Formats: sequence, C-alpha cells, structure tokens
Amino acid sequence: MTEREIIEGLKGDLQCVFDRVFDEFFPQMQFFATRLIGDGEEARDIVNQVFLSLWNLRSRFETLVNIKAFLYITTRNHCFNYLRRRQRQQAGKKEYESRLAVIADEHNVELRMIESEVMQKIYDKIEELPNRCKQIFKLTYLEGLHAGEIAKQLNISTSTVTTQRHIAIKYLKAVLSEEDFLALLLLVDGGLSIIPHFC
Repeated sequence: MTEREIIEGLKGDLQCVFDRVFDEFFPQMQFFATRLIGDGEEARDIVNQVFLSLWNLRSRFETLVNIKAFLYITTRNHCFNYLRRRQRQQAGKKEYESRLAVIADEHNVELRMIESEVMQKIYDKIEELPNRCKQIFKLTYLEGLHAGEIAKQLNISTSTVTTQRHIAIKYLKAVLSEEDFLALLLLVDGGLSIIPHFC
C-alpha cells in the first residue's frame, strides 16, 4: 500500500487502512512509551488512547511523516500526563520525578524515538526467521528460557536449540546494519523481555 493510498484511505474512513497503520506503528509506540514510563501495561493503554486520537483526527493528515510525528508527540504528552498524575497520587516517589525529568529533556526523548525505530527494524528481521528458529530465538531472548527448558518444551535436543540460536544470530548479523546488529547484541545481553509485545 502506497503512502497516498494510506492517506486517502484514512480520509475515506477505511477501517482496514487504519488497521494497517495501527499494525505498523503500535509496537514501536508501545516500546517508546514503555521506555518513558517504565510500565508496559500502562504504556499499552496510553498508546491505545493515542491511536484513538489518531482515528478521530484521521482526515487531517497529509503524509506518513505527519502521522508518525503526531504519534510520537501525542504519546510523549500522554506519558508526561500519566507520570504527573502518578506523582501526585504517590507524593514523594522519586521514581516518577526522575521519569518526568527524562520526558522533559528533549534530548532523552529523541534518543528514545531513535531507539524505538531501531527496535522496529530488529523485530521485523526476527519475524523473517524460519519458524522453528524464530520460536527458539524468542523463547531464549524474549522469555529468558535456558536451552534445556526450551528443548523440553519443544521436545527437541539441547544441541538443536543451540544450533538454531546460532543460525538466528548469524542471519540477523547478515541482514541488519552494523549499528542495528550492535543494538541487538546489547539487548540480547541485557534481555529483550522488556518488550515482548513486538513479537
């Protein structure tokens, strides 16, 4: 679907076009919100509200860049409002003060936006893995399971699990840019489980 078809579809109230935009941008917006507020479930609710706003204003957009800018700015604003409410409800909680400071800092927000874009690229490539390979990769790095646990769950040998993990990493190294692959390694090292919704 071309950009023009998307814009015209939104203006024409086509639910299938909105669903396409939702599927394309929801995961990275949820990742972005999660990184700002530190709560995946609340982030999901926030991003659902943002997409409701997008639907209500769908006829106003002329480009995908406009849509993406709206999504990031509105998500940031909703996150800011959420943290301010939480801070008032739980006065003195340093956690909310520090997160509010992060959102107020434009540089930090830009970094989170870039991070979200990189994560989307990585997860798109993970989805291209062969089914068994993808399943093992996700169980390892998204669910945090060890080779033995995966082998038992899938009724395969531990060596098959190890081989499939190596195949996945080798493939991702070949298809990702050097910078994106480095980001993947950092996430694998730190655990990818903060964003299971991408997959």
